[in-house]
Amino acid sequence: MIKVAIVGAGGIAGICHVPALRAQAHRAEIVAAVDVDAGRVQAFAAEHRIPAAYTSLAGMLDAERPDLVHVCTPPHLHAAQVVECLRAGAWVWCEKPVCLTLAEHDTITAAERGAYASVVSQHRFGSGARHLRDLVAGGVLGRPLVALCVTAWYRDHAYFDVPWRGGWATEGGGPTMGHGIHQMDVLLSVLGRWSEVRAMAGTLDRRIDTEDVSMAAVRFARPGRWRRWSTASCRPVRRVTCGSTSPTPPSSCATCMATATRTGPRPRRAGTPRRTCRVPTRRS
Repeated sequence: MIKVAIVGAGGIAGICHVPALRAQAHRAEIVAAVDVDAGRVQAFAAEHRIPAAYTSLAGMLDAERPDLVHVCTPPHLHAAQVVECLRAGAWVWCEKPVCLTLAEHDTITAAERGAYASVVSQHRFGSGARHLRDLVAGGVLGRPLVALCVTAWYRDHAYFDVPWRGGWATEGGGPTMGHGIHQMDVLLSVLGRWSEVRAMAGTLDRRIDTEDVSMAAVRFARPGRWRRWSTASCRPVRRVTCGSTSPTPPSSCATCMATATRTGPRPRRAGTPRRTCRVPTRRS
Protein backbone atom coordinates (compact mmCIF):
# COMPACT_ATOMS: atom_id res chain seq x y z
CA MET A 1 0.00 0.00 0.00
CA ILE A 2 1.33 3.44 -0.97
CA LYS A 3 1.44 5.83 2.00
CA VAL A 4 0.36 9.31 0.85
CA ALA A 5 0.56 12.67 2.60
CA ILE A 6 -1.12 15.90 1.48
CA VAL A 7 0.63 19.22 2.05
CA GLY A 8 -1.73 22.20 1.97
CA ALA A 9 -5.29 21.91 3.28
CA GLY A 10 -6.91 24.35 0.86
CA GLY A 11 -9.63 23.97 -1.75
CA ILE A 12 -7.68 22.12 -4.44
CA ALA A 13 -6.61 19.45 -1.96
CA GLY A 14 -10.12 18.71 -0.76
CA ILE A 15 -11.95 19.10 -4.05
CA CYS A 16 -9.55 17.28 -6.36
CA HIS A 17 -6.73 15.41 -4.63
CA VAL A 18 -8.61 13.62 -1.86
CA PRO A 19 -11.32 12.21 -4.19
CA ALA A 20 -8.65 11.07 -6.66
CA LEU A 21 -6.76 9.28 -3.92
CA ARG A 22 -9.93 7.72 -2.50
CA ALA A 23 -10.62 6.30 -5.97
CA GLN A 24 -7.27 4.50 -5.66
CA ALA A 25 -7.98 3.18 -2.16
CA HIS A 26 -7.03 -0.33 -3.25
CA ARG A 27 -3.40 0.80 -3.57
CA ALA A 28 -3.05 4.19 -1.84
CA GLU A 29 -3.78 5.32 1.72
CA ILE A 30 -3.80 8.94 2.94
CA VAL A 31 -1.86 8.86 6.19
CA ALA A 32 -1.35 12.55 6.96
CA ALA A 33 -2.14 16.15 6.10
CA VAL A 34 0.03 19.22 6.63
CA ASP A 35 -0.80 22.93 6.85
CA VAL A 36 0.70 25.85 8.75
CA ASP A 37 -2.79 26.70 10.03
CA ALA A 38 -3.43 24.24 12.87
CA GLY A 39 -7.20 24.76 12.90
CA ARG A 40 -7.50 24.32 9.17
CA VAL A 41 -5.45 21.13 8.96
CA GLN A 42 -7.27 19.56 11.91
CA ALA A 43 -10.64 20.35 10.33
CA PHE A 44 -9.39 19.05 6.97
CA ALA A 45 -8.18 15.81 8.52
CA ALA A 46 -11.44 15.31 10.39
CA GLU A 47 -13.57 16.02 7.31
CA HIS A 48 -11.65 13.59 5.12
CA ARG A 49 -10.94 10.96 7.77
CA ILE A 50 -7.17 11.41 7.65
CA PRO A 51 -5.55 9.95 10.77
CA ALA A 52 -2.79 12.50 11.38
CA ALA A 53 -2.53 16.29 11.07
CA TYR A 54 0.71 18.30 11.21
CA THR A 55 1.76 21.93 11.05
CA SER A 56 5.36 21.03 10.18
CA LEU A 57 6.37 19.38 6.91
CA ALA A 58 9.66 18.20 8.40
CA GLY A 59 7.86 16.71 11.39
CA MET A 60 5.41 14.85 9.16
CA LEU A 61 8.16 13.46 6.92
CA ASP A 62 10.11 12.23 9.95
CA ALA A 63 7.11 10.66 11.70
CA GLU A 64 5.13 9.21 8.78
CA ARG A 65 7.80 8.37 6.17
CA PRO A 66 5.32 8.69 3.28
CA ASP A 67 6.00 7.09 -0.10
CA LEU A 68 4.25 9.91 -1.98
CA VAL A 69 3.49 13.54 -1.11
CA HIS A 70 0.88 15.68 -2.88
CA VAL A 71 2.00 19.32 -2.69
CA CYS A 72 -1.09 21.57 -2.82
CA THR A 73 0.32 24.81 -1.45
CA PRO A 74 0.68 28.28 -3.08
CA PRO A 75 3.20 28.31 -5.96
CA HIS A 76 5.99 30.21 -4.19
CA LEU A 77 6.28 27.39 -1.65
CA HIS A 78 6.48 24.55 -4.16
CA ALA A 79 10.19 24.36 -4.90
CA ALA A 80 11.41 24.25 -1.30
CA GLN A 81 8.71 21.79 -0.22
CA VAL A 82 9.26 19.50 -3.21
CA VAL A 83 13.00 19.41 -2.55
CA GLU A 84 12.45 18.70 1.15
CA CYS A 85 10.17 15.77 0.33
CA LEU A 86 12.57 14.36 -2.28
CA ARG A 87 15.49 14.51 0.12
CA ALA A 88 13.38 12.59 2.65
CA GLY A 89 12.95 9.83 0.06
CA ALA A 90 9.33 10.57 -0.89
CA TRP A 91 8.07 10.87 -4.45
CA VAL A 92 6.16 14.08 -5.12
CA TRP A 93 3.12 15.06 -7.15
CA CYS A 94 3.00 18.87 -7.19
CA GLU A 95 0.29 21.26 -8.24
CA LYS A 96 1.15 23.54 -11.15
CA PRO A 97 3.24 25.53 -11.59
CA VAL A 98 5.87 23.26 -10.12
CA CYS A 99 8.13 26.29 -9.45
CA LEU A 100 8.63 29.94 -10.37
CA THR A 101 12.08 29.99 -12.00
CA LEU A 102 14.40 27.81 -14.05
CA ALA A 103 16.89 27.95 -11.17
CA GLU A 104 14.28 26.41 -8.86
CA HIS A 105 13.61 23.75 -11.49
CA ASP A 106 17.31 22.90 -11.55
CA THR A 107 17.28 22.58 -7.76
CA ILE A 108 14.36 20.15 -7.92
CA THR A 109 16.04 18.10 -10.64
CA ALA A 110 19.25 17.91 -8.61
CA ALA A 111 17.28 16.57 -5.63
CA GLU A 112 15.83 13.68 -7.65
CA ARG A 113 17.99 10.81 -6.45
CA GLY A 114 15.87 7.69 -6.49
CA ALA A 115 12.66 9.61 -5.79
CA TYR A 116 11.14 11.86 -8.45
CA ALA A 117 8.72 14.78 -8.75
CA SER A 118 5.91 15.24 -11.24
CA VAL A 119 3.54 18.15 -11.85
CA VAL A 120 -0.25 18.19 -12.24
CA SER A 121 -0.90 18.51 -16.01
CA GLN A 122 -4.15 16.59 -16.25
CA HIS A 123 -5.56 18.12 -19.42
CA ARG A 124 -3.20 16.25 -21.72
CA PHE A 125 -4.76 13.02 -20.44
CA GLY A 126 -8.39 14.10 -21.09
CA SER A 127 -10.42 12.36 -23.79
CA GLY A 128 -10.38 15.44 -26.04
CA ALA A 129 -6.59 15.80 -25.94
CA ARG A 130 -6.07 12.09 -26.54
CA HIS A 131 -8.47 12.22 -29.49
CA LEU A 132 -6.64 15.21 -30.98
CA ARG A 133 -3.25 13.48 -30.65
CA ASP A 134 -4.65 10.41 -32.38
CA LEU A 135 -5.98 12.55 -35.24
CA VAL A 136 -2.63 14.29 -35.70
CA ALA A 137 -0.55 11.13 -35.36
CA GLY A 138 -2.78 9.29 -37.82
CA GLY A 139 -2.55 12.03 -40.43
CA VAL A 140 -6.32 12.60 -40.41
CA LEU A 141 -5.83 16.38 -40.16
CA GLY A 142 -2.96 16.51 -42.62
CA ARG A 143 0.39 18.10 -41.75
CA PRO A 144 0.02 20.58 -38.86
CA LEU A 145 1.20 24.04 -39.92
CA VAL A 146 -0.61 26.52 -37.68
CA ALA A 147 -2.47 26.02 -34.40
CA LEU A 148 -4.45 28.41 -32.20
CA CYS A 149 -4.39 27.89 -28.44
CA VAL A 150 -6.90 29.95 -26.45
CA THR A 151 -7.51 30.04 -22.71
CA ALA A 152 -10.44 32.47 -22.44
CA TRP A 153 -11.60 31.79 -18.90
CA TYR A 154 -13.48 34.01 -16.48
CA ARG A 155 -12.43 34.76 -12.91
CA ASP A 156 -14.07 37.70 -11.11
CA HIS A 157 -12.25 40.23 -8.94
CA ALA A 158 -13.00 38.25 -5.78
CA TYR A 159 -11.03 35.28 -7.13
CA PHE A 160 -7.85 37.35 -6.90
CA ASP A 161 -8.53 38.50 -3.34
CA VAL A 162 -6.73 35.36 -2.11
CA PRO A 163 -3.47 36.85 -0.76
CA TRP A 164 -1.02 34.86 -2.89
CA ARG A 165 -2.88 35.24 -6.21
CA GLY A 166 -1.83 37.89 -8.70
CA GLY A 167 1.61 38.52 -7.16
CA TRP A 168 4.89 37.93 -8.97
CA ALA A 169 6.65 36.73 -5.83
CA THR A 170 3.85 34.42 -4.70
CA GLU A 171 2.16 33.13 -7.87
CA GLY A 172 4.87 33.78 -10.42
CA GLY A 173 2.40 35.12 -12.97
CA GLY A 174 -1.29 35.58 -13.66
CA PRO A 175 -3.56 33.54 -15.95
CA THR A 176 -0.53 32.55 -18.04
CA MET A 177 0.96 30.55 -15.15
CA GLY A 178 -2.27 29.63 -13.42
CA HIS A 179 -4.65 28.86 -16.28
CA GLY A 180 -3.10 29.00 -19.74
CA ILE A 181 -0.39 26.59 -18.63
CA HIS A 182 -2.93 23.76 -19.06
CA GLN A 183 -3.70 24.47 -22.71
CA MET A 184 -0.04 25.17 -23.48
CA ASP A 185 0.81 21.74 -22.11
CA VAL A 186 -1.90 20.13 -24.26
CA LEU A 187 -0.54 21.74 -27.40
CA LEU A 188 3.02 20.76 -26.52
CA SER A 189 1.82 17.17 -26.15
CA VAL A 190 0.36 17.37 -29.65
CA LEU A 191 3.02 19.32 -31.57
CA GLY A 192 6.22 18.58 -29.66
CA ARG A 193 9.03 20.87 -28.57
CA TRP A 194 9.17 24.59 -29.33
CA SER A 195 12.19 26.53 -30.59
CA GLU A 196 11.18 30.22 -30.40
CA VAL A 197 8.73 32.37 -28.43
CA ARG A 198 7.70 36.01 -28.91
CA ALA A 199 5.19 37.29 -26.37
CA MET A 200 3.57 40.26 -24.71
CA ALA A 201 1.44 40.65 -21.59
CA GLY A 202 -0.58 43.31 -19.86
CA THR A 203 -2.85 44.07 -16.93
CA LEU A 204 -6.10 45.39 -18.35
CA ASP A 205 -8.85 44.90 -15.81
CA ARG A 206 -8.08 42.88 -12.68
CA ARG A 207 -6.60 44.50 -9.56
CA ILE A 208 -3.39 42.46 -9.58
CA ASP A 209 0.34 43.02 -10.02
CA THR A 210 0.78 40.31 -12.64
CA GLU A 211 -0.73 40.20 -16.13
CA ASP A 212 -4.39 39.38 -16.67
CA VAL A 213 -3.97 38.81 -20.42
CA SER A 214 -1.07 37.56 -22.52
CA MET A 215 -0.39 36.59 -26.12
CA ALA A 216 2.46 34.74 -27.79
CA ALA A 217 3.64 33.54 -31.18
CA VAL A 218 5.55 30.27 -30.93
CA ARG A 219 7.64 28.42 -33.49
CA PHE A 220 7.90 24.68 -33.00
CA ALA A 221 11.02 22.63 -33.63
CA ARG A 222 9.28 20.84 -36.46
CA PRO A 223 7.71 23.09 -39.13
CA GLY A 224 4.66 24.93 -37.86
CA ARG A 225 3.55 27.80 -35.66
CA TRP A 226 0.89 28.45 -33.12
CA ARG A 227 -0.62 31.48 -31.50
CA ARG A 228 -1.62 31.48 -27.85
CA TRP A 229 -3.56 33.93 -25.74
CA SER A 230 -4.63 33.66 -22.14
CA THR A 231 -6.90 35.71 -19.91
CA ALA A 232 -9.10 35.33 -16.84
CA SER A 233 -11.32 38.29 -17.72
CA CYS A 234 -13.62 36.63 -20.28
CA ARG A 235 -17.25 36.28 -19.28
CA PRO A 236 -18.90 33.06 -20.56
CA VAL A 237 -21.72 33.86 -22.99
CA ARG A 238 -22.61 30.68 -24.87
CA ARG A 239 -22.71 26.94 -24.38
CA VAL A 240 -21.29 24.00 -26.28
CA THR A 241 -22.20 20.39 -25.57
CA CYS A 242 -19.61 17.65 -25.75
CA GLY A 243 -19.24 14.00 -24.83
CA SER A 244 -16.19 14.44 -22.65
CA THR A 245 -15.27 11.77 -20.13
CA SER A 246 -12.69 14.08 -18.54
CA PRO A 247 -12.98 14.54 -14.75
CA THR A 248 -12.16 18.26 -15.05
CA PRO A 249 -14.92 20.75 -14.16
CA PRO A 250 -16.89 22.35 -17.03
CA SER A 251 -15.10 25.71 -16.67
CA SER A 252 -11.83 24.02 -17.67
CA CYS A 253 -12.97 21.40 -20.14
CA ALA A 254 -10.16 20.81 -22.63
CA THR A 255 -12.46 18.65 -24.75
CA CYS A 256 -14.90 21.52 -25.29
CA MET A 257 -12.08 23.86 -26.22
CA ALA A 258 -10.88 21.30 -28.76
CA THR A 259 -14.25 20.35 -30.22
CA ALA A 260 -15.79 23.84 -30.32
CA THR A 261 -13.93 24.54 -33.55
CA ARG A 262 -15.08 21.34 -35.24
CA THR A 263 -18.05 21.18 -37.60
CA GLY A 264 -20.01 19.08 -35.13
CA PRO A 265 -19.70 17.38 -31.76
CA ARG A 266 -17.47 14.35 -31.54
CA PRO A 267 -19.50 11.10 -31.38
CA ARG A 268 -20.04 9.96 -27.83
CA ARG A 269 -19.32 6.51 -26.52
CA ALA A 270 -22.45 4.53 -25.81
CA GLY A 271 -23.69 5.23 -22.31
CA THR A 272 -21.58 8.37 -21.85
CA PRO A 273 -23.76 11.22 -20.52
CA ARG A 274 -23.66 14.56 -22.26
CA ARG A 275 -22.32 17.49 -20.33
CA THR A 276 -22.89 21.16 -21.05
CA CYS A 277 -19.80 23.32 -20.74
CA ARG A 278 -19.26 27.05 -20.84
CA VAL A 279 -16.96 28.34 -23.57
CA PRO A 280 -16.14 32.08 -23.33
CA THR A 281 -16.32 33.98 -26.60
CA ARG A 282 -15.82 37.64 -25.66
CA ARG A 283 -14.51 39.91 -22.90
CA SER A 284 -16.95 41.47 -20.46
